[in-house]
Amino acid sequence: MPDTDIVNIVILGDDLTTAEQIQEIADLPSPPSVTPCASLDEDDEDDGTSPGCCTVSSETAALLKAWAKANGKTIKNIFVFVQSRKADTSQALRTYPVAYFSYGRLCDPALWTGRLGFEDEPKFVEGQVRGYEIKMWGDYKALVPASELEEEGGNIVRGKVYMVESDEVLEKLAAYETNNYGVRLCDITYRNGKTVEGCVFAFQGDLGRLKTVEEYELEQKAFAELEGYR
Repeated sequence: MPDTDIVNIVILGDDLTTAEQIQEIADLPSPPSVTPCASLDEDDEDDGTSPGCCTVSSETAALLKAWAKANGKTIKNIFVFVQSRKADTSQALRTYPVAYFSYGRLCDPALWTGRLGFEDEPKFVEGQVRGYEIKMWGDYKALVPASELEEEGGNIVRGKVYMVESDEVLEKLAAYETNNYGVRLCDITYRNGKTVEGCVFAFQGDLGRLKTVEEYELEQKAFAELEGYR
């Protein structure tokens, strides 16, 4: 079974402006959801005039293109992404609400209301976990068990804590994290000293592809200096 999915994102505009049109053209049982185009990566955003975008199957995308060609219509754009499958959630606590610890891009409220498509920003509070360390997977932070247990006060990763209220929210987060991450149980300590059992998306991909934060920063510095000479 492949570990990726093909995702087609239709940018609404020109002659295709509503999800209801997509439903009618592709004979779907219901219209696809419309999300802000800011949910795309920066390089794929439209010019700001689109009413939104819709995620559709490859079959629906093909029907839309055939409709446009047969009728002399214009579709603003259809982006095709190869998307990794969802993160493993088999260890996730299911008695909601559940506290989740975040240490990377999920700490950015704009990501939740943009790319993830949530209506409201999460309510973050400060927290930390012990026994882990941060490494870098490309430009992404990766939480892994600490390679060496240090003395009291060591191996602490500080970040944000948010509450996951339902399976629906968890599945959205799992889709964003991809199958290079998985939900793991952990003890989360709040700023006031209270500790609760919670969860975190920890890295479970190829550890050989990870770099230390120091290695990553040195590479970024060297790259910036090289660019400065050009």
